[in-house]
Amino acid sequence: MPTLQGTKISYSKPKIYKSLGSLIKDYRQWRELSQETIARLVGVSARQLRNWEADRRRARIENLHDLAEVTGIPMQVFVALNADQPLWYSMQERRFAYSSVEAHSLHRELFRYPEKSGDEILLKSEPISKNKHMSMVLSCHQDIYCTLKPLRSDVVQKASMILPDLNRIIFDSWGHYAGHSIWLPLKIDDYNQLKQEASFESYLTPDKISDVIALGEGIFLDYSSYLSSLDVAQFKIMNSVRYFANLKQNANYLLAVYTAMEELNELLSNMGMEAIRSYENMNSEVCNKLYEVGLDVMLKPDGPWKWLVEKIRKKQEMASSEQRDKKGNNI
Repeated sequence: MPTLQGTKISYSKPKIYKSLGSLIKDYRQWRELSQETIARLVGVSARQLRNWEADRRRARIENLHDLAEVTGIPMQVFVALNADQPLWYSMQERRFAYSSVEAHSLHRELFRYPEKSGDEILLKSEPISKNKHMSMVLSCHQDIYCTLKPLRSDVVQKASMILPDLNRIIFDSWGHYAGHSIWLPLKIDDYNQLKQEASFESYLTPDKISDVIALGEGIFLDYSSYLSSLDVAQFKIMNSVRYFANLKQNANYLLAVYTAMEELNELLSNMGMEAIRSYENMNSEVCNKLYEVGLDVMLKPDGPWKWLVEKIRKKQEMASSEQRDKKGNNI
């Protein structure tokens, strides 16, 4: 891991940034890129990039768009720092927050204000289906989870065809990549074998992906999640719970979560999930973990998703009531 004056730099932990220049310099150091290389990729001169890094000049909005596309850093981060608004950002997790509490306690903030939807109406998602989608999400997954090899894109493609409502890529109000969710549907036997493997990526092939809905039983493995902010995290959870709340025979399914976020360990444990395995990476400070729990446990009236399920069902009841009123008015 790179060092500065003998001190290790952590790229997975959130760090407070107060200027655009400091973020760009840290990104270059992490990726081991020169100023000339970044400038060429963004489409500006090396002199202009040096001015940004030295905080002598502000970037134009079109420059911020290009920086977001080239680096994968959320657009909101560049906009805030370009306007001298400090924020917390994790280079490896690509996650930002406007406060220290939110940056270091996402698992607490996530369910703190369930009645608020944040920027949910500004976020958009679509099934992970295009080659560009595959490239973006798998590259991001490797950064966050520090996997030695990527998951095969045809595995994600088949999973997305079976579960298009769960396998989503999320975009912010500017149309930039802000998050994703990869859920793999697996037969019970295949999942049990997967837990014994040293690497998910080496074991998972398209033939291991099964239509568990048609089978009436199986595993929903949350293999990969990228959530750039609290709003995106809430958006992803609401979408997932909405899907599972409408699923019949939920007692026949197991929910498994593969995570690289250390702070989520406490959240998942508090939600009743059992830690099954740890996957340590000798070349990284990240330690991935696998959790599992019965889907019916999560959906119980007094379960961990209680307020989410109630919120979804209230919306469904209101929609049904409105439809009945419309039919009544048309008679």
